[in-house]
Amino acid sequence: MNAQELESAILFEDDYILVLNKPAGWVVNRANTYTELTVQEWMEERLGVREQGIGNKERTNELTSQRETPYGTPEEIFTQRGGIVHRLDKDTSGVLLLAKTPDVLVELLRQFRERETQKEYIALVHGKLVPSFGSIRLPMDRSSEDRKKFAIDPNGRMSETEYKLIEFFPGLPRGISQKKGKSYQGFSLTRLHPKTGRTHQIRVHMAAIKHPLVGDGVYAGKKRIVLDKEWCPRQFLHAAKLVFTHPINKERVCFEAPLAKDLQIVLEKLHPTQ
Repeated sequence: MNAQELESAILFEDDYILVLNKPAGWVVNRANTYTELTVQEWMEERLGVREQGIGNKERTNELTSQRETPYGTPEEIFTQRGGIVHRLDKDTSGVLLLAKTPDVLVELLRQFRERETQKEYIALVHGKLVPSFGSIRLPMDRSSEDRKKFAIDPNGRMSETEYKLIEFFPGLPRGISQKKGKSYQGFSLTRLHPKTGRTHQIRVHMAAIKHPLVGDGVYAGKKRIVLDKEWCPRQFLHAAKLVFTHPINKERVCFEAPLAKDLQIVLEKLHPTQ
């Protein structure tokens, strides 16, 4: 992992927030079990968080209403999270929001917690979505069989995702023979709006309605993923848009990330040759 890759992926930055178009392959949160550079460590290094405990010290008191939280002081939260407001899976690309001061972090976390943000994802899923739009509302929890996975669980927390078909591709990907691809039933390019923020929510929801993401090595099924990997290098999921209120000027802002190049190439394989 090269820090310059993240520097080149910055969509927007001011004194308070930084917005990335996160490349696939980057882990967001620091972990003892992961030795490569993470987005959190890159941000901490950038802001001097590890050395100082907080970033942009002269700006930490601009949101005075945020000085007390049930989760600790803003400085404690900032030191623990390193400015990370939310996360994207390692193999998901797209818009990622980071905070540069403790109080800004607390305010943005509040917006996410109280569902004042709007998120849009683009996914390619197996099969034809019928109906072409709808809402998935199901309870989720960590899988009892595999603690690294999540699953639909009647005792879990409610989760909701809205979806809408963008385009259906009935044919096989270029390079996949009829014999190999006989189990394929077409592919749906889909726009998704998660209304809640559960881990793996979109991936679990689409698998639950029998339309798993193309390239999803966890939820698409072992046989399907072997063939998917021949033409799609990773799970086809991209965080395309994020809307929130800027913590300082209170303006509603929208940031968009164009579809990653590797996913553009995947779509090209589904278009018939001219």
